Amino acid sequence: MGDGSTKLKTTDVRGRDDEIIKPNELVHIIETKPLTLEARRIYNLLIANAWDRIEEPVVHCIRKADLRGLHNGNDRIVDAIRSLMGTIVETEVERDGKKFVRRVQLLTDNEEELDERGVLNYSFSAGLRSIFKSSFVFAALQRKVMFAFTSRYALVLYEMIQARGRLKYKWSEEFELERFRRLIGVPPGKLKQFGHFNARVLVPAVTEVTGLSDYNVKITPVKNGKKVVGVQLQWGAKSEEEIKAAFKELRASRIGRMARLTGQVETIAADAPRLPATKRVQIVEALPEPPKPTEQDRERGMKAKAKRMFAGLDVEVVYADFNKELWSGAHPEPKNREAAFIAYVKRKAAEVRVKQTA
Repeated sequence: MGDGSTKLKTTDVRGRDDEIIKPNELVHIIETKPLTLEARRIYNLLIANAWDRIEEPVVHCIRKADLRGLHNGNDRIVDAIRSLMGTIVETEVERDGKKFVRRVQLLTDNEEELDERGVLNYSFSAGLRSIFKSSFVFAALQRKVMFAFTSRYALVLYEMIQARGRLKYKWSEEFELERFRRLIGVPPGKLKQFGHFNARVLVPAVTEVTGLSDYNVKITPVKNGKKVVGVQLQWGAKSEEEIKAAFKELRASRIGRMARLTGQVETIAADAPRLPATKRVQIVEALPEPPKPTEQDRERGMKAKAKRMFAGLDVEVVYADFNKELWSGAHPEPKNREAAFIAYVKRKAAEVRVKQTA
């Protein structure tokens, strides 16, 4: 894992047999259209396959069978390749002490052999190759972990953690909320409420990454008053026992995995005191329960509905008459008070129309 201080170029790094080296610049990308989990996996495999000559303007070749992962057919490969070709990403680069936003196409020209057992020939653009050449920070991804995730958000979070996990003097980082949403791949305009974003993206991603990787992960909301304006990402190396548990889970069946992982996770409120780094914890936003409607709320709702349905009718008078009939004992207390009231109002409105036409 590079931390920027060794000056070891990313392209000089050689991972173990089960590792994929990915430049930090391609971990922290803004996608114009979020990639699927399958497309992200395939792209990582394409990088790994081309790694020895990743800086060179050459055509790389890989067997389609090596891209299938957990699937038997090639349909997902074709869909992923098309998606990668049509995706423009934005990444920050630094040159001569200045920062730039570079926009590049993830994958350029490629050629697929039509044979089911054929190959895929592909290449990277000059702009993308320059990113590889200038990178000094990277993430080392374990293949078995990458293929164990069921969510693209979990894979993105895993890559972000792997790019930071071995930093010597840093264990947390804050992100502006919208930037983090875009980095993790939430489509623009989706899951705008933090509660929804937390429940559907953060909690499942943290659960999978903590349960399957070498690091314990926390994501806590950063607030300005009551409004969530950012998130704090925290990570910490696991104990030997926790690493063994993660390895055991990787070898276990996918069936029931989330139930097992959530059973191992303690959920606490976002403002609870910090727990030891060795204890696996998932921090989630504590959302208040909505208040139960009062009798006055229900009464106002009934009247408002009647006013919308029967414009011009004096609903207050009708409501008073409705209650008088109930109190007189002429009719039993209805099971559905609102439905009974609307039926009563409808009858009174009909009587008014008859009088008006008489």
